[in-house]
Amino acid sequence: MFLLSKKKLIYFIVFLLAISSYILNSNIFLAPLLVLFFNFKKESIFLYFISFFGVFFIIFNGIYQSVQFLFYIYIIIYCSDFFKNDFKDAISFFSISVIIFLSLCLLFPQQYSDILSVISLKSRMWPIINGTAVNPNVIGMISLVACIYFFKEKKYLFFTIGLYFIILSQSRASLGLLILACVLIREVKIKSLISLVFLGGFLYFFLENSILLGRIQNDGDNNRVYLFYSYWDMVSSSFPFSVNTNIYGNIVDKIGFLDNLYVKILFDYGISGLLFLLIPIYFFIKYRVFKDRFKLILFSVFFILGFVESSYLNNAMMLIMFSSLLKSSDSKVIYK
Repeated sequence: MFLLSKKKLIYFIVFLLAISSYILNSNIFLAPLLVLFFNFKKESIFLYFISFFGVFFIIFNGIYQSVQFLFYIYIIIYCSDFFKNDFKDAISFFSISVIIFLSLCLLFPQQYSDILSVISLKSRMWPIINGTAVNPNVIGMISLVACIYFFKEKKYLFFTIGLYFIILSQSRASLGLLILACVLIREVKIKSLISLVFLGGFLYFFLENSILLGRIQNDGDNNRVYLFYSYWDMVSSSFPFSVNTNIYGNIVDKIGFLDNLYVKILFDYGISGLLFLLIPIYFFIKYRVFKDRFKLILFSVFFILGFVESSYLNNAMMLIMFSSLLKSSDSKVIYK
């Protein structure tokens, strides 16, 4: 399955570039994707024209923000078409890349502790690579998608490795959504529920003295409601234009990070940010992808995750993976 044909080698390069872009905190590594995904169609030209019009509401923040917006829209439009015949290969390569990448992350220094504290669950996995701290919530997100794929394919060894990385990341949202996805994939059969109960019991015993269990028990609102309304006030006062992103760092220092993807999109791009929501939904409905049960589950996981996590907006790996499930080449259901 993992023998590198010419097509699969291209997929490997795509995800390697995406990982490099995140680690080195530079979109320059995504530039080759412009060539790989280049394919004009009438539908794409129309959507891209709308995107260029949308730049009007962003350009007051600077050229970089406008170009970034267009580039992300470009990835959604063209990547969805690029992978439409090979979604299984795309998610397979993504999942294997995640396991390799995160395994290598264990070799790098941690931001707030050492590796022994991380693997013993006394602190969160927070590797520093080339001066860039890899957010543990990002680790949780990419591990979540990989785990869902491995669980569907019954590759339980890889699933266990991915689950371990979710635990190391201490991401509550990823762990909760993984349990939900597993229940939906197995169609809530009695046997599956019993297995999940045993798995839950094992996890509780395994995590009894870890900070993850403490984070779950003491979750409360974690200031999320306050942050939501604070950022929402700024968005509504600037709408339909974007908020000046140059002040975002100062805002974070004062009140904290914004954990809602949808508010963050409006914060960065104003009314034009709605294209990030409308274009994927348009593709998903037009190509009747919702008829594919597995894609529908994965799409729902991405959608729900957006309410508690905003960091995958600037994460090329997640954006490419999300875009790859938005189209089907025909009415054939890939997964049942």
